[in-house]
Amino acid sequence: MTSTPGALLITPEVDIVPISLPATPEEQLTVMYSLLRCHFVDVVRLTDQMDMWLDDGGAYTQPVNKLATVLAMRFGRTSQPYYGPVMLAGRDAKGDTVPLSRDKLTALLTSIEDLL
Repeated sequence: MTSTPGALLITPEVDIVPISLPATPEEQLTVMYSLLRCHFVDVVRLTDQMDMWLDDGGAYTQPVNKLATVLAMRFGRTSQPYYGPVMLAGRDAKGDTVPLSRDKLTALLTSIEDLL
């Protein structure tokens, strides 16, 4: 399995973990299920080039992820809190999940540091 660095996991406990994103959609989904501790995922479009993936049923089974909620608010997603671990990854023009570039990952980590 070929992996490319460029995604970020944020847990409700405020663990911030850079992760490798597998190359194929099937492998990406398997990794998401494992990291997010769920069986169904949902996506929140933060920007044209970045998505936040989370447990589809997390509001019923997971604690609030305060950092992910505040980060989403920074991108204009102010309607609800977000629950459980989340994975931040890039999105290409076709809508496929791709690694965040090194520059985007650095900017995201800087934004998170500002929120802490």
